[in-house]
Amino acid sequence: GGQRRGDGPEPDPEPVVRNFIVFFDWDKSELTATAAQIVDAASQESERVKLHIRLTGHADRSGADGYNMGLSKNRAETVREEMIRLGVAGDDIAIAWKGERGLLVPTPDNIREPQNRRVEIVFE
Repeated sequence: GGQRRGDGPEPDPEPVVRNFIVFFDWDKSELTATAAQIVDAASQESERVKLHIRLTGHADRSGADGYNMGLSKNRAETVREEMIRLGVAGDDIAIAWKGERGLLVPTPDNIREPQNRRVEIVFE
């Protein structure tokens, strides 16, 4: 008889998951055309991987901290609303916002930095 190797078939490998970053114009929470394309790609990815989504809004350091906290929240909510419009279940999307904390590019206060004006879309 044949020798048995392992306990049955190999499990399917975990799907490779891409995360996304959506950037925003200064002092704005509306999606640019490029940002909308990224949200669309992330929504399609969500269909493929079937995981929960965490959206985290960020702002740069221009403006007051409290204002930027609200702006980063609005950015995360904008991305969430667009993903829901594109067919992602709202229950699968959690949002958070960090204002000026969690900078992608560290800057002094009151500096405009496009890389810090973003929403990170992470599948988990």
